[in-house]
Amino acid sequence: MRTLISLVAVSFTCAQLVPAQTGPQAEPVIRVNVDLVQVDAIVTDAKGHHITDLRPEDFEVLEDGRPQKITNFSFIRVKAAEVAPVPRAANAATDVKNPAPSRNPRKADIRRTIALMLDDAGTNSTELFPVLAAARRFVDEKIAPGDMISVTASHGGMGFYQQFTNDKRQMHAAIDQIPERRGWLICDFIPAIPDRMRGAGPSTVACPPADPIGYLTNTILRLRDVPGRKAVVLFTHRFNAPPYLVDLANRAGIVIYVIDPTGASRRVQRDDDPELMLAKDTGGLFVRSAPGAGLVEDLGEVLEDMSGYYLLAYRPDRPEPAVGVADVRHNISVKVLGAGLTVRARNGFFGVTDPAVKNSREVHAAVAKQDPLDQAMYSAFAEDGIRVRLNPLFAASAPNAKGKRTPALRALLEIDGRDVTFTSVEGGNRRMVLDVVVGVFHPDGTEAGKQNQVFTVNVPAEKVSKLSTVGLQYSVDVAISQPGPYQVRAAVKDEASGEVGSSYAFLSVPDFNLPQISLSSLVLSLPAGAPANAVNKPEWSEFVAGTAVQFGCEVFGVKTASEGWSKVEMEVKLFRGGVAVVDTPPAPVRMERSEGRTFLSGMVKIPEQLEAGDYALEVVAYDRLQVPKKQMAAQWVDVSVLNR
Repeated sequence: MRTLISLVAVSFTCAQLVPAQTGPQAEPVIRVNVDLVQVDAIVTDAKGHHITDLRPEDFEVLEDGRPQKITNFSFIRVKAAEVAPVPRAANAATDVKNPAPSRNPRKADIRRTIALMLDDAGTNSTELFPVLAAARRFVDEKIAPGDMISVTASHGGMGFYQQFTNDKRQMHAAIDQIPERRGWLICDFIPAIPDRMRGAGPSTVACPPADPIGYLTNTILRLRDVPGRKAVVLFTHRFNAPPYLVDLANRAGIVIYVIDPTGASRRVQRDDDPELMLAKDTGGLFVRSAPGAGLVEDLGEVLEDMSGYYLLAYRPDRPEPAVGVADVRHNISVKVLGAGLTVRARNGFFGVTDPAVKNSREVHAAVAKQDPLDQAMYSAFAEDGIRVRLNPLFAASAPNAKGKRTPALRALLEIDGRDVTFTSVEGGNRRMVLDVVVGVFHPDGTEAGKQNQVFTVNVPAEKVSKLSTVGLQYSVDVAISQPGPYQVRAAVKDEASGEVGSSYAFLSVPDFNLPQISLSSLVLSLPAGAPANAVNKPEWSEFVAGTAVQFGCEVFGVKTASEGWSKVEMEVKLFRGGVAVVDTPPAPVRMERSEGRTFLSGMVKIPEQLEAGDYALEVVAYDRLQVPKKQMAAQWVDVSVLNR
């Protein structure tokens, strides 16, 4: 027990560090290949079922009314993995909803990327909250490991919640933030669209507090370089999309689905209604849904609609426009020749070689940095040129003179030794130099702290092969000043090869000064005297099946009786895909105090026959002397089970 207390205490001794400065920002450029035009097409039968066995001769593609020869043809399947149920904390009465953390998806793992956008201008709470409830269920029941999701609202001000993630905790937090931020009106700028695309008016316009056009434009621009199938799901009653927005979506290969969530239109729906045309012109669907389970099912149909599509390509039979020549819009028409079949595809594009589209401050900060290290840290997905794992730990400082504690954060990084480059130096040694940056961000996207460090390793040549197998481990401390939700992002650059890698995590740091129980991050270890095993890596939560794992954390805010005693119970669960493979009932636990701090610990044995893979360990502590609403605290940690 003493060993574990020391480990927990040492893990959370964080120094005050000065944030590093960021460099200048550059503007992104959207490029269109006019030599080869690619068109996504979805074909359904009369019942809406996808048709997946067509051939090139079953399609007819016209550009500006002229038939085009299909030169490339394929059916792309993007069906994501099965969706696992979401584990919940044991005591549902406490309304703690923390789904287990998920591993960062690599670029190659991403199958579908979806932006959920609520056009909440003029929406009252009666209409808003059923949509939010359906969105929560949609996240729990429909989002799979290969899906990346962003949640935003037309009032904006969503900060890092707008970033794409596969972490369902961040998705839930983003949905929960929407009603809180509707009155937080942050003005932004509509990206500077060329006048020839926008029509009459200035190239830069100040946004009003609620700007659905501006935020949808920003969403499209953030999606343009993301791999896989891409879509925007827009909840709206009425949306007048300007022509340039449709063309931006078509350039980026983004399908827009429009859902009227009220269940009944406030007017007679016409074929030329703008929101219906927005979906039709980008190859999406318009759905009039109803609040509740029906809305969840309609969102599920959107995912199913994205599970496969035909990719048709042709080389235009026309002269290529010169650079700098004004845009000329080319209309595309895709027809399917089978009886009773319907095809949906984008309806056109601008044939321009290199149009520049300026972006807003938010997109600049997220995707438009020139420095590869910053690009990796702000990327919507984890860059894997260097494989890196991030394990952020949080706890509390010792009480100050007023008895108050502040949060402390330490980012542990594990870098795959096979991905780094050693160069020769004097004396026959080898040198490796890594540039590491860790950033911590508030919910509004502002920087809570940032630390940049350069690590240099000099080793004899004969030790390089060993480092390639065991990996490299570093810790970076970042000072934060207050509790609350944070996103932690880390990026690593190999100075010799230029390769980069990144990882990110979502944290919710409790207020350690409140008069209720709270826990620090969990720290795992092997019991004292456990036999050595080179495969087990407790610091990275990797254990072979059959291993006994000790866990511990610091406890705050426990209520004591007048006689000085407390009554705390603890339960432990190990989840795989939302199903508990280990489930211990609540049982009394003895806490240990050391140097003014209180710790709890326990032991869990990983079952001998447990399948290798990723799991989540949950520890729930109950302060039975507290009132029900304040008596529970829970923490999760990823655990990887390895083969022997």
